[in-house]
Amino acid sequence: MRKASVKYLFLAGLLSLAACQSDEPSFSPASFGQLAINTPTPYDSIGREDIRCEASLSGDGFFFHEPQAKIHLRGNSTAMRPKHPFLLKLHRECSLFHMPSAKSWVLLPDYIDRTMLRSALAFRIGADSWLDWSPRWKFVELTFNGQAKGPHVLCEKIQVHPNRVRLPEDGWLVEIDAWTEPTDVSFTLPHVAQPVHLHYPSNSAASQAAEIEALFNKADDVLFSPDFTDKNEGWRNYLDEQSFIDWYWINEIAKNNDAAFFSSCYMHSTPDGKIAMGPIWDFDLAFSNSVYNNCNSPEGWYIRTVQWYARLFEDPDFAKAAKGRFEWFYAHKTTYLDFVRKNAQMMKTHADANEQIWHTYTRQIASSPNMFETYDEHVEALLTWLEQRFDWIKTNL
Repeated sequence: MRKASVKYLFLAGLLSLAACQSDEPSFSPASFGQLAINTPTPYDSIGREDIRCEASLSGDGFFFHEPQAKIHLRGNSTAMRPKHPFLLKLHRECSLFHMPSAKSWVLLPDYIDRTMLRSALAFRIGADSWLDWSPRWKFVELTFNGQAKGPHVLCEKIQVHPNRVRLPEDGWLVEIDAWTEPTDVSFTLPHVAQPVHLHYPSNSAASQAAEIEALFNKADDVLFSPDFTDKNEGWRNYLDEQSFIDWYWINEIAKNNDAAFFSSCYMHSTPDGKIAMGPIWDFDLAFSNSVYNNCNSPEGWYIRTVQWYARLFEDPDFAKAAKGRFEWFYAHKTTYLDFVRKNAQMMKTHADANEQIWHTYTRQIASSPNMFETYDEHVEALLTWLEQRFDWIKTNL
């Protein structure tokens, strides 16, 4: 038995090393992996501090074992739900399911989303966009200390990294975030209701943080000046138009409740020193899954009511460019509907098993309006809404 155990550990080590060295995206996200996490700490006792754990991943011919991983609770309102979101930290940078190598990975529980497809759908649209980077992902079944915890989305963390958010020298990453803590490095803007949290560089000198704040204040000032459309002095000197358009459409199509410059609204620096939107994040209250702000209705503009975007749409050239870009997304409407259908077929058995654990189908959760007895009904409601949303926007451009 001892020899067998040594042989197993040796082979596991070779396989995990191979996984760490493979960056080829040769897998299909439309399948399930298995993730087992074991730790002396009970599931409901995991807090914000890192604890040691053992993690094993398998599926699609892939195997990875990490005996020295760490895990902690992440998220804001989602962290308060029974099915928890986690950040998984590996001992070294590794490729998981052939996603590019890194140490930090996010487990999204999609507790509020009964279809458990909304995050993946948004990331799928993001992959088609002109944004610099959108998180890659994989469906996994999580077993925690031997207990089934249901489907999760294992995805890349938003972080400055050569395989994720790439920045120029002296670049930065910020987030408009209502959950900003007083201890966070942040600033406010005249036409943005929530604080702007500086994520990177996290150890920035006061002078660098002041420069970033000054850039945003200048952009805000110019955007709301009388000559904001001026070709030489206007807003295009400060804002990256292409990213502002694509980020807008992904979140407007989704009618993403949090994306109205409330939280999870990331921006980063471009090589020419402008402000770019992205990456996209946080879609559990999107695609009809919130009654807040009438976001469950397929009709009406939502992200366009944000002061910065309302002002941008007053520029005829921006409005024209945005309209033309939507036509591309609309031409791919069937692609996104088929994405939901295909993944729903695969998800159904897992979702019904998830229902036996968490009992969410007919329970009122947060602001979600969708409560049906079966998984198929939840999926059909999403499909109907998505098609209606595309068509409403098309009609009202």
